[in-house]
Amino acid sequence: MVLTILRDVWKSYNSNYVLRGINLVVDEGDIVGIIGRSGSGKTTLIKLIGLLERIDRGELIVLGRDSKGLTDSEASSLRLKELGIIPQTFNLIPYLTVLENITLPLYLLGIKKSVRESIALELLRRFDLQHLTSKYPHELSSGEQQRVLIIRAFINKPKLVLADEPTAYLDFENSELVYAMFKEFISEFKTSIVITATNANDILVNCRKYLLSNGVLTSI
Repeated sequence: MVLTILRDVWKSYNSNYVLRGINLVVDEGDIVGIIGRSGSGKTTLIKLIGLLERIDRGELIVLGRDSKGLTDSEASSLRLKELGIIPQTFNLIPYLTVLENITLPLYLLGIKKSVRESIALELLRRFDLQHLTSKYPHELSSGEQQRVLIIRAFINKPKLVLADEPTAYLDFENSELVYAMFKEFISEFKTSIVITATNANDILVNCRKYLLSNGVLTSI
């Protein structure tokens, strides 16, 4: 099953094109790694697939929906129900606890408190993070914040997860923990993932690799 299709996608800011004629297909179960230097357009590509920004021209199909035909509300609903997004910068809500941050997508989907907390606590226990339940983001290390973000991204069992340089600010040990989490979630939920990095060593080993350079995406 095809989850996402980009056909000749272009994107510009202030008349400067950062993505040029992007073509990419993400199938069910795919692991796609996109490598590029800082400023190459990786974050923009993640935002487009995540329906956070609009394409200038071309065609973008996300989970069977043409992005051009989606209202902002419809895009938001699709993103909440079917996508998981792990941004490049930590974006946990500072005034919510770890448990509240993780369960936020389920809260927005209308799932009752006892059910969403049960799901979150099981995942925190699985990854030996249950001691963080009542802590706030400022009390967490960078590695802890990133692992909490990963749990939040996968908590609604999304069809597609988009991870923008998820190990950029982590040391080797924490990077290994992050990738172990990805592998476990991908195996259990059969989730597809698009992951970006500046270095080929910072993406999952068994993935389709692409290079993004000067706004052009090529298979490597």
